Amino acid sequence: MEKQLKEYAEAHNLNLRQIYRERHNALRVGGLGDWLVEGGVQHLIVPSMDHVSEHPIARLVFYEAVCLDARAEVHEACPDL
Repeated sequence: MEKQLKEYAEAHNLNLRQIYRERHNALRVGGLGDWLVEGGVQHLIVPSMDHVSEHPIARLVFYEAVCLDARAEVHEACPDL
């Protein structure tokens, strides 16, 4: 999966600075927007939105934290996962 993230970044001319692995199964979005802003993140690559969460409302909360709070774009490297 890391290889696919790296290949996606290269193919879309994005600088992949870090790969973050969540250690817990629970989605935690509290502070996500702040973390992205502090890091100067403009693009966030995820394997797929289903990888973030299978629950549609949780995916929406995640998407809003990235797009609205941090003003970054979400990219799905492998949307069919």
